[in-house]
Amino acid sequence: MKRMIVNKYGGPENLILEECSPPIIDELSVRIKVENIGVNFADTLVIKGRYQERPRPPFSPGLELSGTIIELGSKVTSHKINDRVIGIAKYGSYCSEIIMPAENVYIIPDSMDFITAASFPVAYGTAFGAIDWKGKLKKKQTCLILGAAGGVGLAAVELAAAYGANTIAAAGSNDKCQTCKIHGANSTINYNQETFRHSLKNLAPNGLDLVIDMIGVETADDAVKNLA
Repeated sequence: MKRMIVNKYGGPENLILEECSPPIIDELSVRIKVENIGVNFADTLVIKGRYQERPRPPFSPGLELSGTIIELGSKVTSHKINDRVIGIAKYGSYCSEIIMPAENVYIIPDSMDFITAASFPVAYGTAFGAIDWKGKLKKKQTCLILGAAGGVGLAAVELAAAYGANTIAAAGSNDKCQTCKIHGANSTINYNQETFRHSLKNLAPNGLDLVIDMIGVETADDAVKNLA
């Protein structure tokens, strides 16, 4: 099999493609033939040794993947051979085959292709955790998303809209704001052209129920001051 490895911490130029022996499967894991991988900002931190998960070189980076199960551990009953799946890893998805715990592998819906699936777990998992597990967003509540035009931001916009929330998306250009509207935002704020706190007061006169923040700085302070 082939894998991309990090022999020393640094930039992506340090990644090396190598041939290696396939890993041995254990009883609670599955072997996946990798079709596509997601590439995330966190991956760039992992290969620099600056992420909270800090594997020692040599290792393969990569948090997410899509592929097909080609082998099952002896005690795996939740999946079968040829299942189309996504996998969520701490690292290690930059390879042609991967062994993963069956509990970290999920079936891909028939309507989702491998490319879309490979970029789904990190962005949408992060957004869902913020909106549902932590934020407990309800229908008709007002949700502000800062940095809304990025990967997690757009996922949060789509999820908040799906929950029936009044979704306000803040981004740094008119084009980005328009993208947020296409993904479901009810209204937008261009914080490079508008006075953010004034626009926020106009759009959410009764305050905000939830703030999802990807950027910090002054806009975060203004958002917190406007919580309901």
